[in-house]
Amino acid sequence: MVCCAQSVNELSNMSYVKETVDRLLQGYDIRLRPDFGGPPVDVGMRIEIASIDMVSEVNMVAKQRNWEVIGKIQMIQRSA
Repeated sequence: MVCCAQSVNELSNMSYVKETVDRLLQGYDIRLRPDFGGPPVDVGMRIEIASIDMVSEVNMVAKQRNWEVIGKIQMIQRSA
């Protein structure tokens, strides 16, 4: 589904887009996947990375250890 407005500054275009989307989604159940009852649906995704900051192995190890400690604390709390 693709909806476009020529100028997002014009309120009339945005209201037209809203009405169109509302009509298309009328009766739509968010709990059901696309093409429910049919074959699985392939979903594609494109990710653009704007920037990568300095990578430090020291920070990675420290963060990994912190997550391990948090995981152990959660396991202890669940068993108590």
